[in-house]
Amino acid sequence: MSDSSDSTFCGVCKVRHITKASAYWCPECDEGLCTECHDNHHSISKATRKHGVISMKRYRKLPASIANISNFCTEHDMKFENYCPHHNKLCCPACISTIHQKCIGLQLLRDVLKNAKSSTLFDSIEISIKDIKNNIDAIIKDRIDDLTRFLHQREKCQNEVTQLRITINSHLDELEQQIQTELNAAEMKVNLKTNKLVADLSQKTKYADQLQDSITSVKKYGSNLQAYMGSKLIEANVEKEETYLQTLLKDGSLQQNLLKSKIDDTIGKLSSITTFGFISIELGSLSVILKAEREKQAQIFTKNPKSIQRTVKNIKLTCASTTEMKYLFKESDIRGAVVLSNGQITFADCSQRKIIIFNIDGTLAKTLSVTSGPFDITIISDKTVAISAIRAVQIIEIDSGNIIESIKTNGECQSIDYHFAKRMIICYVKTKGIQSIQLFDKTISTIVKARGDSKSGSICIGVQGDNIYESISEKHTITCYTLTGEKQWVFSNCSLIL
Repeated sequence: MSDSSDSTFCGVCKVRHITKASAYWCPECDEGLCTECHDNHHSISKATRKHGVISMKRYRKLPASIANISNFCTEHDMKFENYCPHHNKLCCPACISTIHQKCIGLQLLRDVLKNAKSSTLFDSIEISIKDIKNNIDAIIKDRIDDLTRFLHQREKCQNEVTQLRITINSHLDELEQQIQTELNAAEMKVNLKTNKLVADLSQKTKYADQLQDSITSVKKYGSNLQAYMGSKLIEANVEKEETYLQTLLKDGSLQQNLLKSKIDDTIGKLSSITTFGFISIELGSLSVILKAEREKQAQIFTKNPKSIQRTVKNIKLTCASTTEMKYLFKESDIRGAVVLSNGQITFADCSQRKIIIFNIDGTLAKTLSVTSGPFDITIISDKTVAISAIRAVQIIEIDSGNIIESIKTNGECQSIDYHFAKRMIICYVKTKGIQSIQLFDKTISTIVKARGDSKSGSICIGVQGDNIYESISEKHTITCYTLTGEKQWVFSNCSLIL
């Protein structure tokens, strides 16, 4: 709120080197007044009695940015007396003779300010503020809903990870049990084989002891004949046992039993996995639409029953004013026109490759040269416009004429319009049809495919609310589509000049 040092003390007293607190503020004099100066001088003097003096209490309620607006020119120290609509500037007499010499349509400031507080601009601004608050509420609700959805998605992802972990663990448990069974079987097989061999060899050891005892007995107690024949018999049995042992060497019974395991490569790769998965945040489609009450009021088609019953035949046009624009040449090929927020009329001159801007009074404001086209023009913001070119849409800064952005199209871009709420360019591209271009990521989508009819003639499109209107000159038709490409209706009349 306003609380500058100049407004704290009485300006008149200050000149007399007296310090007194201000009780009133005079916006015309741009200074504070004490009660004595206000009552005895300011309120009764012919020069100041009609000044709109307000109390300091009310003055301090003004925002600082508003309270700091002065009635005097800081450059020339003279009071503002005029207003220049071309520059949107307040002018003092010195400003007019220096900066605004060539400006046409200068207005007396007192005439401009006559209905300032009752101006529809305040109504429009208040509607815009209401829209902003409503849109902020809608955005907050949407963001909270989005966060709730996000948390549900997060929980779903967590459950998927947990479930996958359970599934993997269960499967690994089954595989472990399977290989454990195989290990037990292998152990049992080797145990049985080894135990049988050891048992057989134990019997062979006993038999060898018997042979040894037989030899000892023959040597001690047998006759020579018994010793001779007995040794032959024992020798044959010994050879038989030696053959048995040789057989063990050959059939692998004496080889080591080596237990080996080979883990499947697929399972082995589990240890090389560095992450369970990847988490990313992607931007989806918009779930909230910013609404503008002013845009609703400007719509041609409304839900008012009286306006719905109104037909084209019942509409009568009345000429509000006529402006002669002398700059336009006979060679000019005007393909599109828009009215800027400051009232300037802007044309797309295809043959001259120029954007031509006129003031409200018809005088030429400026021309901007372009590299291609322009076949049509639309407003993007207060400072930028977009034009359709041969194979591109170009966004141009109005003040400098610089191409801020060039978006390539897959064909000759003809008609063009802009959807403010969705920040989306709608254009007609030859051989492709009606397409949309999202400004935030430059994605191009086809809304209505081209018909392949070479005799369609000139095609123009316009956007109003959530509808796209397409006019075809050769067919004398106007077709209404939704933003998703659904045909709503077709109006045809051979007398239409499109």
